[in-house]
Amino acid sequence: MDQNSTSRRRLPLIARSELVVLQNAFGGSGCWVVKDPVALKYYRLEAEQYVVLIHLDGQRSLQDLKDLLVLRFPWLWLTIRDVQSLVSDLQEKGLLTTVRLGYGVSLLHKDWRDRKQKWKQTAMSLLSLKLPGVDPQRTLNMFYPAVRPLFHRLTLLVMAIFVSAAWLSVLVNFEAFRSRLPGFQQFFTGWNIVYLWLVIAFTKTLHELGHAFTNRHFGGESHELGVMVLIFSPTLYCDVTDSWMFPSKWRRIAVAAGGVAVELVLSSIAILVWWSTGPGLLNNLALNVIFVTMVGAIAANANPLMRFDGYYVLSDWLEIPNLASKADKLLRQALYHYCLGVELPPDPFMPRHGQGWFIAYAICSKIYKCLLVVMITLMLYRWLKPYNLEVLGVILGLSSAVIASGKLLWEMYKTLTTPRNEKVKKKNLAISSLAGIAILAIVVLLPVPWYVEAPLRVQPKGVQFVYVDTPGQIERTHVQPGGWVEAGDPVVDLSNSEIQLALNKLKTEQAIEQANLLTSRSRNDAALEGLALRRLQGILGRIREIEKQLERLHVTAPIAGEVLRAPRREASNRRRDDLELTSWTGVPTSAENTGAAMEAGTHLMSIAPEPSRFEAIVYLDQTSRNSVSEKMPVALRFETLPDQIVHTHITEISLRHLEHVPQEISNKYQGDLPTVTDERGRERVTSAVYQVQIAVPEELAAVRSGVRGRARILLPARTLGSWLYRLVSVQFRFRL
Repeated sequence: MDQNSTSRRRLPLIARSELVVLQNAFGGSGCWVVKDPVALKYYRLEAEQYVVLIHLDGQRSLQDLKDLLVLRFPWLWLTIRDVQSLVSDLQEKGLLTTVRLGYGVSLLHKDWRDRKQKWKQTAMSLLSLKLPGVDPQRTLNMFYPAVRPLFHRLTLLVMAIFVSAAWLSVLVNFEAFRSRLPGFQQFFTGWNIVYLWLVIAFTKTLHELGHAFTNRHFGGESHELGVMVLIFSPTLYCDVTDSWMFPSKWRRIAVAAGGVAVELVLSSIAILVWWSTGPGLLNNLALNVIFVTMVGAIAANANPLMRFDGYYVLSDWLEIPNLASKADKLLRQALYHYCLGVELPPDPFMPRHGQGWFIAYAICSKIYKCLLVVMITLMLYRWLKPYNLEVLGVILGLSSAVIASGKLLWEMYKTLTTPRNEKVKKKNLAISSLAGIAILAIVVLLPVPWYVEAPLRVQPKGVQFVYVDTPGQIERTHVQPGGWVEAGDPVVDLSNSEIQLALNKLKTEQAIEQANLLTSRSRNDAALEGLALRRLQGILGRIREIEKQLERLHVTAPIAGEVLRAPRREASNRRRDDLELTSWTGVPTSAENTGAAMEAGTHLMSIAPEPSRFEAIVYLDQTSRNSVSEKMPVALRFETLPDQIVHTHITEISLRHLEHVPQEISNKYQGDLPTVTDERGRERVTSAVYQVQIAVPEELAAVRSGVRGRARILLPARTLGSWLYRLVSVQFRFRL
């Protein structure tokens, strides 16, 4: 049967009578919004699609429809295949029905395919899982009278002024705000992760309710409200597609921007609370709200490159329906044309003007999505790294890359294997392949500047730390912080009654054995004399060891210099046994700690030979230890000099890793390194770190002992490929 007879065959398809159709003005031309009241779905149709829909009466053929379209749109160059494509699209959307038997079976098959595709997309969306919802319209109608005053013009004006004032205050006092912000590891640690998780759920729930009530205010309906797991945090989503039925584009824009508006108000309130309160739960919650609303608004919701609120605002403002799908289709056509030399069948319904802008939008959108996945992966990697779980971040990033690459390769495979009259031009394919390989080689093999960052703490140059060697109780402190000592001067005297008792017991045993030795000699008993002599020698050896321990209870200065106080230790809430010695708190050498027990390894004080000269101690993670060496250039930024970068170099690198760090570096005390407090009150790092000494210029007057900061060690240029190999090999423990 020839194509001509097929095109004149009657189509047994009829437009569904219960559909609700409304015309909206888009870009000076008509755009029809179709509402399916049964499936509660909405579709935007171009004028050509609408003409086909209303003329499908079960009697017309494809040729009849083509004649109608040519008569209505004489500037279009249509083929029977184009008309067939329009009909198939309407049928796929579920807008058509038929009187033929067996159509219900095909609908069931379509429903099964749709469900399968939906679950497949859900499984491939690792960062955004959408679960089925319920119809919230009755609940929205119930609560709408309570929120209706929020849509009054005066209320909106007051909120706009409040939001503007809050963010203007941030801009005016930006440096003051930035100085109060915590570090990365301090923010993403401990209970704050739980607070952040709850804040995401709370803010995104209000965000979706902002859409829902704005839609209800203008007379729209919302028929689906469900749970979405967004970046591993549960939140709500709300379907407000009914706003497409609004004739006014400004009302559609208002509904699309309703969620972002709610987040702006929340962030403004949080800014006021955070700035007005001190450290505590309320202050932490306010900071979390600021972070979530700012990142959510800037990175996703308000960004038109993602198919969220900003995208629909842009689409309605430009009056371009289905902006993303048109841009993707035009980009695909351009890639086929230039890379494969294949001309896809022209689509007469695509925009005829400004196609370059559509292609640019599609490219920017895809690049931004890739960058967003990379940023989320790096954030998770940096957050999980101190807990030795960074492999989870790597797996997430690799999974996303594999899924995206797999989809791209599958599309290329289908393109190359699809039968067509026009074959792929080998010349175009070879040139595009070589260009792709060259770009990949440049990205992977081109050396780029590299660096590692780590926290630092300033201390006096050449400082020596004085520790307790033998545990005991403080009897006397000879010098206080700020005083000067010479090498060998006594600084602290300790006592240990258990060691003294052991010494007295041994001396008693010594006297007994000496008496036994004299008795055996008087009796000329050689065997008994030898036994007594051996016992006496053993006792004398133990006495010498205990006397050395007693000597170490008298702590002396290892070098000459100024005495600096040791870090403070807060009182423990642990209940103490009645027989347990009183432990020290505060500064170990203070007067109130006289008689307190000092464990071995307790930091008593520090002695600085040159108290006016300083050096920076950088705490470098073990994964970067082998990448640095002495004399490497370093850029320092101190908390006391936030706007100044100091350029210097590495002077020394420790060979052994640290197990404990000063409190100032711990994330529990506004620092960057995650630590846990051991039974002695010391801060123990969760992963091995190494000390790197950095020279500090003497002319920096604002740098003093204890000042914190960040160090950026500039490494030799490294290729991206070597960095990726090193990252993967470290995480998965393999070598080539």
